Amino acid sequence: MQSPVLFPSQEPVGGRYELLHRVGEGNFSITYRARDVILDRNVAVKVLREQFAADETFVSRFEREARVAASVSHPNVVDVYDFGPVGKTYYIAMQYVAGRTLKEELDARGRIPPPDAIRFATQILQGLAAIHAAGIVHRDIKPQNVLLGQDELARVTDFGVAHYPLQGALTTHGTTVGTASYMAPEQARGGALTEATDLYAVGVVLFELLTGRLPFEADNPMAVMLAHLQQPAPSLSDVAPELQLSPSLQSVVARALSKDPTARYPSAGDMSEALAAAAIAPNEVTAAPPFDAAEQTQTVQVPVVSAAGAATTAGAAASQGSANAVGPRTAMPSLPPVRRDQRAAGWLAPLLLFGLALIAGAGLLVSANGLPFGDGDGNGDDDPPAVAGVADATARPSAVSP
Repeated sequence: MQSPVLFPSQEPVGGRYELLHRVGEGNFSITYRARDVILDRNVAVKVLREQFAADETFVSRFEREARVAASVSHPNVVDVYDFGPVGKTYYIAMQYVAGRTLKEELDARGRIPPPDAIRFATQILQGLAAIHAAGIVHRDIKPQNVLLGQDELARVTDFGVAHYPLQGALTTHGTTVGTASYMAPEQARGGALTEATDLYAVGVVLFELLTGRLPFEADNPMAVMLAHLQQPAPSLSDVAPELQLSPSLQSVVARALSKDPTARYPSAGDMSEALAAAAIAPNEVTAAPPFDAAEQTQTVQVPVVSAAGAATTAGAAASQGSANAVGPRTAMPSLPPVRRDQRAAGWLAPLLLFGLALIAGAGLLVSANGLPFGDGDGNGDDDPPAVAGVADATARPSAVSP
């Protein structure tokens, strides 16, 4: 059911915006869906609550929000069209996005699947790249301030606490502005803010989308802020091990949540690129331990080849076998470890090499798993795309039990 218009004026706001119904409200303003009677299109009109209209600080910040947002034009940022007085207060006319907030999407789904979470976070970062290029730090990135249109495009909105870090701000040094749950450590302590401050918030948002919970939770905002300041962020694998999120995706979130701003990504574009790389296989699983020839045995087939090609194929086999010792290999079922007397290791290797030479001279070629050599270059640079359920030897956590 649509909310009624709770605004005293019956005339079009600004002489052109006919208020239809209320679509949202905050502590300082109410937002309406409206109709631009001149351009015949839907718009959103944000009206400052009258009790704050007499305070120059609130009026200045409200006007500044309009100017800041209007200075950025990007598909992932809500457009601002107009600002002006109405009755005893002021309004901002902006793009109307038919849809829902990212917060509403998260509440409805509980968790957002990795592909969608990465897509939303990437779009937020693309919007932030344009915002930062204009010299602005948003300071309040959170799911409530991201609108999802019917086109599934995420758009950053609400520049109420945004500021130009190089041009001063309406708040003095040491004043904390923002939302505690998404607040970077430097923001919580009232320190200098940079682009990295917004990237920390994106890390929190991504953590929340993937796991359905915030990295830090407490009974009051002050305790949450202290946690952002003092406690290391939990890892995604600790919070939601059942998701088997890829090491690359976990690494992106962990870096974004670094306490030190300089340890985060240099820019929104850099973080966006890292997410794009992680999106290749967002559900890859932990790899198995590397194959150890000294502790494993394997079954091989020994096909017969012509004597004329023995020298060539034996050389290729030796070259390929050497490369496979350091490159990725196809996982093979293993038998129980063979126990050997370590004192025999000194003469066993030369004996095996001698035996292989005899086999090559007799026109035989050993092929692991019965597959012919030559299917890859063996340099380890052409790893196949990781697939869910297939171990990737290049993406292994440091603690893996053999």
